[in-house]
Amino acid sequence: MLQRLQRIVELLWLSGPLFCIGLFALTVIGSILPALQLWVGKLIIDAVVSAASGQGSALTQQALVFVGLELALVVASTLVQTGTSLLQEIFGERLTYRINERILLKADQLDLTYFEDPQFYDMLQRAQREAGYRPLNLLFQVLGITQGVLGGLSLALLLTRLGPLVLPVLLVTSVPLLIATVRFAQSGYVLSRMRTPEARQMSYIKSLMSTDQAAKEVKLFGLGAHLIRSFQALFQTVHRETRTLAVRKGTAQVLSSTAGAVGYTAIYGYLVWLAVGRLLTIGDLTLYSGAVLQLKGKIQQVLDNGARFYENFLFIDDLFAFLDLKPRIVASAQPHPVPTSIEQGIRFEQVSFRYPGSDHDVLSGVSFELKPGQTVALVGENGSGKTTLVKLLCRLYEPTSGRILLEGRDLAEYNPEQLRELIGVVFQDFVRYHATARDNIGYGRVGDLDNLERIESAAQLGGAGPLIEGLGQGYNTMLGKWFRQGQELSGGQWQKIALARAYMRDAPVLVLDEPTSALDARAENEVFNKFRDLRRGKIALLISHRFSTVITADRIVVLEGGQVLEQGTHRELLELGGRYAELFTLQAQGYQIPSQRVEV
Repeated sequence: MLQRLQRIVELLWLSGPLFCIGLFALTVIGSILPALQLWVGKLIIDAVVSAASGQGSALTQQALVFVGLELALVVASTLVQTGTSLLQEIFGERLTYRINERILLKADQLDLTYFEDPQFYDMLQRAQREAGYRPLNLLFQVLGITQGVLGGLSLALLLTRLGPLVLPVLLVTSVPLLIATVRFAQSGYVLSRMRTPEARQMSYIKSLMSTDQAAKEVKLFGLGAHLIRSFQALFQTVHRETRTLAVRKGTAQVLSSTAGAVGYTAIYGYLVWLAVGRLLTIGDLTLYSGAVLQLKGKIQQVLDNGARFYENFLFIDDLFAFLDLKPRIVASAQPHPVPTSIEQGIRFEQVSFRYPGSDHDVLSGVSFELKPGQTVALVGENGSGKTTLVKLLCRLYEPTSGRILLEGRDLAEYNPEQLRELIGVVFQDFVRYHATARDNIGYGRVGDLDNLERIESAAQLGGAGPLIEGLGQGYNTMLGKWFRQGQELSGGQWQKIALARAYMRDAPVLVLDEPTSALDARAENEVFNKFRDLRRGKIALLISHRFSTVITADRIVVLEGGQVLEQGTHRELLELGGRYAELFTLQAQGYQIPSQRVEV
């Protein structure tokens, strides 16, 4: 707990040390002012009563002075409250930004396997949910506890004349409320954790109903009503338990608050008894009754903020649990320098891969080579492990067993970020960035985002040059429909943008995963004509289901069930008469025109 408290304090301090100092200073001042106001109020009443009884004009003037002092205290209290609210608003925004920044930095550090684990998304959902307000609430509750304690002590000093039992009575009668609040804080935390999957499902349905990617199918298949019913059912499941907990919590709070009311009423009755017996002046009665009421409020403020601090303290663990995740793929202590050029090539040696938590291998004992100046095509049915091999090559995954060697060294010996700079990739499920055309291509090499000449060259190589030049604002045109003045592209046009992004990298290793699946025949022909020129001297890895492109490869590797079934040139594999020959023949038959009998 002390470690978590230390982390919370560090987080608050790093978000703005001057704000922290200012808030605590104002809190201390604000906690003393109520007691001073009560004391001055007593002096005013006593002076007025004495003046009214004919004890002289000096007392009347003294009462006016006290009134002026009371006005000053009221103005000071207003200034403190305004200053506190101002600092809280500004600091709250800074704190929320800082935490979300840390979440983004952590997400950037984590490996791809994390993003393929539903438990990770539960953690991410909880971290993002708590980031917006939990740390800020903790700050407010610390300030509330501080103000309550200091204010309570100052009020307790005013009540010392009434004897030592006033404070204990108020404290004891407030304990039931504390117990009830803490108990239900734990229950609320447990319920929130249990319902994270349902909350994520609800968020997913909202995204399906509110983004352009799914809108066409949702409307075409008439899914809207079904998705809304699913959303409603999920809500009812969550709401039913939340409502039950809220009713139980409210009932317990009413019952426990009654004990506090009894304690306050008993002390107030005691004050009335003293006043009737003329043991207190009217000013004393006003002072002590106000002090008791405010002290009761301060005790409840401390207990309530303490219980809520405990509740938020439980939830803040979810944020820290996410921030404590460690990347599984890290650079070695002394990474070997990444080669500036590749001479020997890349070799897969008995590479196997299994997803965390899975009981079977996606890849098993895969071995083949990629040599400079050579194009290797990966062929196989869906699910055979082709894209997984690409991710292993990019060191987005680590092999479960076996090695991938670059220039005779295991990829694990290189810095992962520097290694990835050697590889230009177009994934089959490439990202359509809702950004300018310039940024969409420039992201291929972020350091050259300002190099328009290089971006334009990459666009021409990817076949996107004429497309972009025809847009309203050229390379400054916003692509996609999420932001103002955005322009949507067709699937084939987006694919040209993705190809340009890969060419922007100008890397010695070029990987194309179904690079022309959305292109027409003419555009596909243009892409591969340029590809044949670009691949000279480079390692080129091609994944495609179109054998018209595969046959141009220098070597073809056939995968089946995560294993290398056969490899060789197009001619060698046809002569072998194995799976490649079978798949090639099946596809070739689709292009043959069946003979037709024309009847007259």
